[in-house]
Amino acid sequence: MREASRPELVMATPMRRIAAFLIDALILVGINLVVIGSLDGISERDAFIVTTVVGAVYHIGFVTARSATPGKMIVGTRISDREGNALRPDTAILRYLAFLIGNAILVGTLVSLVLLVTDPRRRTAHDRVAGTLVVMAPRPAEDAGPRF
Repeated sequence: MREASRPELVMATPMRRIAAFLIDALILVGINLVVIGSLDGISERDAFIVTTVVGAVYHIGFVTARSATPGKMIVGTRISDREGNALRPDTAILRYLAFLIGNAILVGTLVSLVLLVTDPRRRTAHDRVAGTLVVMAPRPAEDAGPRF
């Protein structure tokens, strides 16, 4: 019996990755404004904790459930392991923690931007830590379903 071949993984372009990041950032700003706005008299420290938790739930939840955040879905990309499989929850958590720590220190952001434009596989620092790829999402087959 012959093994079914997997479709070739096509790496997401830097512009798609940046667009997805900006879309997710805008969505998270809206969510955080609603959440923090509903909490009367919240301190700056508590607001920071809330926004961090909201961001973690958003990223880890969507990546685990859908292999993409809403921003990535909009631009037609997804996150996978090196073989193109969906991420396990532990890998999604590791990727987000590496992203969070890398962005907390400016050098991590700069390193990731350089890697994004110079690495042929477009793997940023958090992708390297977690062993992930951001790839183009497969399009539905054009011949799927009946034609009338």
